[in-house]
Amino acid sequence: MKADLQAEISDIRSLFEAAEEEQGEVTLNLQLTNACNFSCRHCMFSCHPLPQSREKWMSNSDIDNIMALAEEFEQAGYSVCLNLIGGEPTKDLQQFSRILDYLSNHSACGKVSFDMTTNGWWLRSWETLCKFAEAVGPFLRDREMCIRISNTEYHDPFRSYVEKRLISEDTKPQDYGYGERKVSRLESALECPFAHLCGTAHK
Repeated sequence: MKADLQAEISDIRSLFEAAEEEQGEVTLNLQLTNACNFSCRHCMFSCHPLPQSREKWMSNSDIDNIMALAEEFEQAGYSVCLNLIGGEPTKDLQQFSRILDYLSNHSACGKVSFDMTTNGWWLRSWETLCKFAEAVGPFLRDREMCIRISNTEYHDPFRSYVEKRLISEDTKPQDYGYGERKVSRLESALECPFAHLCGTAHK
């Protein structure tokens, strides 16, 4: 992954140097892994389930290179968004948590915004939802991140187990600082990102 990443960064820098000087937003897609727990025919990266020995995950040094590039764009007047993708970036929640922790503590973290795209496999149960919330929660305490859950006919066959109640409105209004309103159980889990706390809620 490292050699390919270096080549891509070099290509991006070349385009950047040749571009007209104008402010705008730059989105850098970070392919955190080549592995996925789905086998979608339309996948642009041809990702699918792999033996753990063949899974590749973005290293800390790769992240350093990406953040250095992001800083170059930021210094040139661009706003930079890092979009976390895969594979499935949350397939291994320990690896995902490691990457978020490294990004969170990086000196350039405050200079960029964050998005992520996930297939939402962790919506299979309240337990797995809380495990996802535990992994992402500390990162979200200090910054915002748009979490996009793919919702298309291509992914639904792989998500037949998803409990729809986990993304429906809760019956009890909650107040997370913006006034009392009904929220989804996903929001509830992300506001309470620790498994031992989530486990006591929504029985």
